[in-house]
Amino acid sequence: MEWDIQPIKTKHTLYEAIADSLEEMILTTGYESQRLPTEFELTKRFQVSRTVVREALKLLRERGLVKMRAGDGAYITSPSSSTMMQAMSRLIRFNNLSDWDITVVRAIIESATCELACEMITDEDIETLEQILAQMIEHKGDLHTRVEKDCEFHTAIAKISKNELLVFFVESINDLLYQFMRKRIELRPAGNDDGISWHRKIVDALKQRDANLASAHMREHVEASYWQLIMTEE
Repeated sequence: MEWDIQPIKTKHTLYEAIADSLEEMILTTGYESQRLPTEFELTKRFQVSRTVVREALKLLRERGLVKMRAGDGAYITSPSSSTMMQAMSRLIRFNNLSDWDITVVRAIIESATCELACEMITDEDIETLEQILAQMIEHKGDLHTRVEKDCEFHTAIAKISKNELLVFFVESINDLLYQFMRKRIELRPAGNDDGISWHRKIVDALKQRDANLASAHMREHVEASYWQLIMTEE
């Protein structure tokens, strides 16, 4: 295949401009697991040093667009939720965003996810949610597994919505909030049962295909989790 590499624009440093050019090529003509041109080929095409090319490839790796295989070059990869989570984490820390800011965004996204899920949910999906809920109850005493199943529950609802972007957002938020959820249960053990109770209400509303009720329960659950932590810390 002949790569359609665009001329670089020197709006940033040289390696950033090369990374931007390669990113555009990847997003428009690339596909998963496709091998990029070699470092030597890129140095010739861009007329730069190998050091500059390596810095550009390193930046693409940080963006989650390529992975390096030792002795075999760079290959295109699809960005993961962890890539978005890392970017969100930096944004949150740099701007000193509060837990309440995060809670508000989470409530908006996840309540909307429940509405969409109500339109798409099947009996098989309900059974999946019931199984995850049963595992949350079974592992109440195992904090790590309990929180992992909590995250899995929220991700499962996003998947039921059949909206891949929502799945991406919810997975990223779950990764970001894992420690938040764990801390809440550690500081307030009663929150363990409260959380399970809210999940039960959400499943029942989804069973009824009641979008408004499912959405309301999800929003109340997310906000209640925040206030439980705040009251405990005080």
